[in-house]
Amino acid sequence: MLELVWWLLQPSTLLALLAIASLILARVKWYSLSRFSLGLTITIVLVVVVLPIDEILGGFLEGQISPQVGLPDRVDGIIVLGGALDWRVTKARGQLSLNGSGERLAAAAALGQRYPQAELVFTGVFADQLIDNFQTYADPQSLFFGEAFQDRHPTFIGESGSTYEDALRAIEVLQPKPNASWILVTSALHMPRSLATFQTQGWQLIPYPVDYRTTGKIRFAPSINVASALADLDLIVRELGAYWIYRYMGRIDD
Repeated sequence: MLELVWWLLQPSTLLALLAIASLILARVKWYSLSRFSLGLTITIVLVVVVLPIDEILGGFLEGQISPQVGLPDRVDGIIVLGGALDWRVTKARGQLSLNGSGERLAAAAALGQRYPQAELVFTGVFADQLIDNFQTYADPQSLFFGEAFQDRHPTFIGESGSTYEDALRAIEVLQPKPNASWILVTSALHMPRSLATFQTQGWQLIPYPVDYRTTGKIRFAPSINVASALADLDLIVRELGAYWIYRYMGRIDD
């Protein structure tokens, strides 16, 4: 049900509904309302492609958590939030296929090399869903390739269906010690909500944001690629909405 609500409220869906409404109103000869609906649709599209709304809103979110200037010499674990794999293509092709958030797994592999003793944890992933080369350390096609990953046994937490459930389930499974040092890896856009959710549950993590989508600078660069602009805006609006819903529900605090 929540997914349906998000789908209805995202900008691209609202624009499509406005356009359909314009056609229906013209069909029933309510021409004034039809012209208004069509004009509103065109205006919103122009605003999206002309003004840097994605840079403003996305840059605000991605600027909340700064990348760590220096990481500790030793960490106990690395937890990587799900959403980086295209499971349909992965299963069909027999090798890992990453989506637009693939930097999460690339960062996990790099951190795993840097901290060979750290526990690796992946949320949103069931172990029995994985193809062999995700865990085949002798296979050069695997991101987790080489001696640093030999004899390591990652933990997969696939039961959760949200960031909040990720935090609850990870704490339940891992039972991190109060003085343990853990790194949290997720997209920069997702990091403010993710880090706040884990911290609200009492787990202090070292943020490692990746997969930046904005430059952090506001620049006016109109584009005729409406579909791409709307897709970016959909993602940003969804994350902003989820952040404030989490605050309203008490899943994150100040």
